[in-house]
Amino acid sequence: MPALSPTMAQGNVASWNVKEGDEVAPGDMLADIETDKATLGWENMDDGFIAMILVPAGTKDVAVGTPSALLIGLSAADVQPTGPHGIITEGDVLAAIQGGAKPKPSTQATKDARPSEPQAAKPQTPAASPSAAQAAPAPKPQPGARYTDTPNSQIRKIIAQRLLESKTKIPHAYFSATANIDGVAALRQTLKEQGQKASPTHLLLVLVQRSSRAWGSASSNSTAHTTAAI
Repeated sequence: MPALSPTMAQGNVASWNVKEGDEVAPGDMLADIETDKATLGWENMDDGFIAMILVPAGTKDVAVGTPSALLIGLSAADVQPTGPHGIITEGDVLAAIQGGAKPKPSTQATKDARPSEPQAAKPQTPAASPSAAQAAPAPKPQPGARYTDTPNSQIRKIIAQRLLESKTKIPHAYFSATANIDGVAALRQTLKEQGQKASPTHLLLVLVQRSSRAWGSASSNSTAHTTAAI
């Protein structure tokens, strides 16, 4: 699993754009990977053939650096095609290896397995392929059920994780005070008898306004040249 973003620690294999036995070249998109930010395309870096897909489509929470596919560096001249219209099949690739064809060393696994070196040289653009959107269809509600369980996307998991961390890892301070508002209640009753309705919030705003006028210096910012009320 390649690191497609600097903060990516794991990803979901939304879909594979290749199958076992396919010939690939640099620049081909091997798969659509759902990261912590978006769904990105996994770009191939070497010539060769896809010998085996190790992580099937739909697999979630695959750690960066986990082998996901086996790329064999064979050239088309080393393989005898047996498929229709000269198509090279998976069996043809395996037969070429068993027959003595030596695959050249491929750096694909080494490049993609380094989580500390994200592929920043070629920035990936979000993949908008229909296969990625259809990889995880919403489940149908069961008969008699009053709700539907919808799997969370990767970005929603990250949002939930960040909200939890903001509450558990960031220091919080809570202050409380007790106030006697018997006088406020009496004032409300007096106003009600006079035909005027006032909620505790209304009266609180009046008190704040009068306090601001009486103690204006507490709500202003003074400098050498100006005094600005806050």
